[in-house]
Amino acid sequence: MDNQKKDLSMLSMVIGIVAVITSFFPIGSLVAIIGVFFGIAALRRGTTRKNPVLIGIVLSVIAFVITGVLYGNAGGLA
Repeated sequence: MDNQKKDLSMLSMVIGIVAVITSFFPIGSLVAIIGVFFGIAALRRGTTRKNPVLIGIVLSVIAFVITGVLYGNAGGLA
């Protein structure tokens, strides 16, 4: 069970990195939401590796903001 918690914390960080890379495309917001979801799930399960989880959450939030700035008004009135 402890190995599963470690895997979830690393998954959060990896998805956060992928979210930053894909944040320049509209799909980046979806990847960022998934990264935050996995990060919160890892924290709720009581992972012992909090640094990768926090890095993943922060990167996912940054990616979400970048995607929002780039595509936030897409299709709206400019």
